[in-house]
Amino acid sequence: MYKEEINLKYLLNKYNLISKKSLGQHFLFEKNIIYKILEAANIQKNSHVYEVGPGPGSLTIELAKMQPKSITVIEKDERCLNALNEIKSLTKTQINIISGDAVKFNEISLGKENMINISNLPYNISTKLLVKWIENRTPFTKYILMFQREVAERLVSKKNEKTYSRISVLTQWFYEIEKLFNVPNTAFTPKPKVDSTVIMLKPRPKPLYPANIIYLQKVLRVCFGHRRKMLKTSLSFLHSNPEEILNKAGINKSLRPEDLSIKEFCFISNELENSS
Repeated sequence: MYKEEINLKYLLNKYNLISKKSLGQHFLFEKNIIYKILEAANIQKNSHVYEVGPGPGSLTIELAKMQPKSITVIEKDERCLNALNEIKSLTKTQINIISGDAVKFNEISLGKENMINISNLPYNISTKLLVKWIENRTPFTKYILMFQREVAERLVSKKNEKTYSRISVLTQWFYEIEKLFNVPNTAFTPKPKVDSTVIMLKPRPKPLYPANIIYLQKVLRVCFGHRRKMLKTSLSFLHSNPEEILNKAGINKSLRPEDLSIKEFCFISNELENSS
């Protein structure tokens, strides 16, 4: 709800907001895409919304119209802060603006419940942010996130698929994941070379299988870091007798990481922890 309608092009011109490649910025301006994001988010009056990298505020403007309890945005680019503060001054919705790096920021410090993460993530930090949120068990009830399409394919990929990777296992271990829709590169300014995809994540009540995330991360890094090697070779970087670990986990030593299920990676992680 706004005291007056906000003209986004006016804000861009007023504050000379030209996207920075170094920050992975591609500003989303296609309103139909924004409306689809809002529909998927299903924002309620008691919802607290968190947005990473709002830029000039194209998504923020529409989020505020949904009248959630509050919106918190975090923006690293200081040039965008004046535009965001102008949006804040024109809406009745509470908007908290944080000037900082989302990778370093601790969202738990916000102390909010029923918090939804709705973000068009900068391409260059999207997976880094996702891993951070998993490792910190950040208390978002739901995520509606836009990723580079190639990254989104990796997030939903299953074993024996070419795009199956460390981030596939880690994400699906911790979240229920749904690919919502693709977004053409024409929806952004400047137009990126690739398309994007909007993903919905919901934290599982508990991870899919028991595992210590520290050891699971070690296993995933070394296995997918040497993805063409057999497990007995890649795991030798973590344990002096990898065949013993694999035998205890009941896994063929000649398999490669793309052959393993999430459950099997957790088995290896647990055996590695037990042997340490």
